[in-house]
Amino acid sequence: MAALSEATCKELEDLFENLKKTSQKPEVLKHDAGDKTQQNLLQEMFVSLQTRLDEIFATVKETEGQTKVLAMKSSLFYENAKIKLTVDDFAASKENLDKALEIIKDYITDPFMVYLHLRIINHLAFTLSKLGDYEKAKELLEEITTLEAKPDVIIYSTEELFAVGPLKNSEAKVKMHSINMNNLQMLSWIYSKMGLEKESAYVQHRILELELDYEECDPVDWAMRCTRVASLYLVKMLFVPARYYLSAAGSALDRVEAALIDHPELGKAQAELARGWIYYGLRLFDTSKSRDITKLCNKIFDDVPTTSSTEAHEVKLDDEEDALDDNLKFPNSEVKIAKVPAKFVNNTVEAHILFQHTQMWLKRARVYYTLRDYPFIYVNCVLDLSELYRFLAFYEPDLDSQYNVQKRRADALETLSTILKEVRPQCYIAVSVELLRELAEVQIELMGINLKRMYKMHDVSENQESLRRRMEGVYDIQSKLEKIGNMFGHGNLEETEMGAAGASEVSEVGKNGDEPGNQVDAC
Repeated sequence: MAALSEATCKELEDLFENLKKTSQKPEVLKHDAGDKTQQNLLQEMFVSLQTRLDEIFATVKETEGQTKVLAMKSSLFYENAKIKLTVDDFAASKENLDKALEIIKDYITDPFMVYLHLRIINHLAFTLSKLGDYEKAKELLEEITTLEAKPDVIIYSTEELFAVGPLKNSEAKVKMHSINMNNLQMLSWIYSKMGLEKESAYVQHRILELELDYEECDPVDWAMRCTRVASLYLVKMLFVPARYYLSAAGSALDRVEAALIDHPELGKAQAELARGWIYYGLRLFDTSKSRDITKLCNKIFDDVPTTSSTEAHEVKLDDEEDALDDNLKFPNSEVKIAKVPAKFVNNTVEAHILFQHTQMWLKRARVYYTLRDYPFIYVNCVLDLSELYRFLAFYEPDLDSQYNVQKRRADALETLSTILKEVRPQCYIAVSVELLRELAEVQIELMGINLKRMYKMHDVSENQESLRRRMEGVYDIQSKLEKIGNMFGHGNLEETEMGAAGASEVSEVGKNGDEPGNQVDAC
């Protein structure tokens, strides 16, 4: 860059410093009309500096100095675009960034221009997203995120570029890593806005993998973001990669805990991981149950074929439970895969494995999300437990097992209801309708089980007295359910005090050889 004399460099430095001081005045940065005089002065100084750079460029063209002058011209448009962004003038910002790119378009592979090019693209993609042009922003980011990293890239800020003296090129590795991460994060966000969740998740994987290679990431923060990536795959019912990311997050947190590192966010990260596994278990149970019901319906209605997306995922997962693309693995990290199904549940044994695994994480979640500090999340954890019991009951083979599971479900809901009324009455009022709905569902399930028992015990030789007692048992169940239904219909919350004596009381008929009509508390 010797073509630029020291006097010329000093002149450019002074002009840029005056421009910088003017641009930082509060009246220039106002989001409303602001001070037009100061804004006009800023634009005049900007044009004046650009004109001077054009004059200098004419003297250094085809010499070593032209690259630096072009970088200065492009950087000025880049800085002006940043000023326009502060006042939400996205159209003007895009215009300046387009000009900045146009100036260096033939030099973007030059080590002196690479870093500047990445910074311009980062801001341009953000500006285009604000203008709603996600497709163009995606194209720009996809192009630069696939470029190979160059070891000889020269790093500088605009201030350093205009300063007198050689460039220091300090912290080059850190700054290149930072700008690459920013561009990947932007691309992931663009994919998400366009509804491309799978592509967004893959970009997040690239970010996590690069951070592992960089070896300076916070392991707890890394694990929390890994858990969020798993949720993106769960939305698409891709349980194999979701299990891998949750396992990777757990392995990272286990290493932190084993090293006795006192990290302030460790408890929160473990709680978020627990909620990730809870969502995993409930999601897998839900899709498995839906598939089984669909199959049953198809069998009843002459095996009508289904073309749902759930069925398409089902075939893949049932045949390739452990198949995971190598591009979705972390080769530089030891990941201990959790021993939990990653395909649809097919039998009672698999249901019990998934239930026990999810229940274990539910207990861990409630260690952090206490009723005192996080009352509503605590309530959601108990409701998730209720949902878990409901799914388990679906896969139990006999009536007694189904009844016991539903009874445990009712016990959990009743305990929560009692605790909330005594400790958190305001929270109870907020969630009472949901709790009562859950309790009513339990009663319906228990009534169905008892009716099945009565049907199986039917004997044509029994006397009229025995039949009468059976009918009284059915009537008793029906009356209690009607009481709950009326309460919901009229919205009378005072009747919620019925508690275990009403909403959770069910007639258990014919269990263990008892005479029909004997009353026991099911819950």
